[in-house]
Amino acid sequence: MAFYGMVTTEGSSAYTPHALHSFFGTTELMPTDKFYLIDNDGNFDSDDFSEKLEVIRNETPKSFAQNVNQIMRLAAAARADLFFLNNDLIFTPGWNPPLLVQAPVIFSPVSNREIQYETRSFTFRNVLSLDDYLSHLPEFGELLQTHQARKLSYMNVAMLPFFCVKIPFAIYSVVGSLDERFGRGGGEDNDYCLRTVLAGFKIHYAMQSFVLHFNGRSTWQVENEQETKKRCLTFTSKFKEKWGEKLTRFAIEGDISVIEGPDLQPLLHQGNLREVVRTLAALDGKIF
Repeated sequence: MAFYGMVTTEGSSAYTPHALHSFFGTTELMPTDKFYLIDNDGNFDSDDFSEKLEVIRNETPKSFAQNVNQIMRLAAAARADLFFLNNDLIFTPGWNPPLLVQAPVIFSPVSNREIQYETRSFTFRNVLSLDDYLSHLPEFGELLQTHQARKLSYMNVAMLPFFCVKIPFAIYSVVGSLDERFGRGGGEDNDYCLRTVLAGFKIHYAMQSFVLHFNGRSTWQVENEQETKKRCLTFTSKFKEKWGEKLTRFAIEGDISVIEGPDLQPLLHQGNLREVVRTLAALDGKIF
């Protein structure tokens, strides 16, 4: 059983219909599966996307972590696996089966954030607009054929962004809910991944699964420079307070130099990410 959750906001509302139509057009749902669309700020104009669509309207806007947690609570009552999806996505045929593997692993597809494909007339960059997609539909079809022909498998990673993530009941029943202290959005997915690794579970990119991700349509794309700076400073400072400087540099800033020391290389070669996290935390006096 799977519970799917998606959030729509006023700033990203133009993307929501495309995400919903592509989801229900490519995803086979079981009779017991649920799909919840969270109307975060009261702007969603309901349409007949699917009889499976249930709308939750927040009385006041909630943070990303708060929205994930409200769907997690619903899923937990049914002991269901949780899928949480951005609304600035285009779902593709075959995106879902690689994530349905029954294993205590966090799974995510890859997107144009992780792999940039270049076709004859267009490069599917990390950040795209809706017009980029709509005006290059034939090229997007070529991209999918190229990706699916590669027959990729799974990649074990220390963390990944929660733009389209499956968190099995077997994991969140142990690791718990997302930490809501980080603010409106940012840091909570990195934090959850570190907690997952420390609990002894794995995190995988399902490399054969591909979705298009427009990127940042509910955060930095609709914020001014000052708002983005304030949000980032908030979650970075909270993250450093919890995890220490080295894990903040690694998880938030993408600084891989902190894991290149001789003490960590044997652990990395062994794939022992739990001890890597513990070692980095301990260097800053954080014991987990």
